Order: sequence, then structure tokens, then C-alpha cells
Amino acid sequence: MAETAFPIELSLVGANTLATVECDWHTADGTATLANNDYQAASGHVTFAPKVTTAMITVFINGDVARENWETIAIVFENPVNATLRDFGFGPGSGT
Repeated sequence: MAETAFPIELSLVGANTLATVECDWHTADGTATLANNDYQAASGHVTFAPKVTTAMITVFINGDVARENWETIAIVFENPVNATLRDFGFGPGSGT
């Protein structure tokens, strides 16, 4: 089946207003898995200019005809610059 672009908006909490904030990211299995061909692995680097608190990334979802519940893809963040990654009890970011 066809792939579909799945845009995900990222938000900074307590954004630094004086410095550029950067971070690496990559996808990881949630209830959607690479083994089931649910999505395509992706990774990248995101940059927030000073005073900017949102950015977009895109993950590609593979369509199928299986009847399934909503599935999630985890987004893992690493190597922050001018920021601290915090776990607010939700684990990695995710898209459904």
C-alpha cells in the first residue's frame, strides 16, 4: 500500500529566548513496528532559532488493509544543545 507523510509538531517547554536550541531525533517502535512494516525508520536533527518554540518533523507511515487499533510510533530525542531533555513521566515523544 501507499506511504503517507505524517507531520509531527515538536514544542519546546520553557524555551531559551537567547540561544538556538538543537537536538537529534530518531523513530523507535511503539505499538507500530518496523517488523510489521507499519512505518519507515527516520532520524534527523532539529533546530529551534531563538524565540521559536515549535518545529516540524515528518515520518512516513505505510498503509495496509489490516483492521487494527490506533498505533503509536516513538520519537526519541538525544544530544540536546542549549537545552535539557526531561522525562515528565510520558517516556519518549510519540505520534498516533
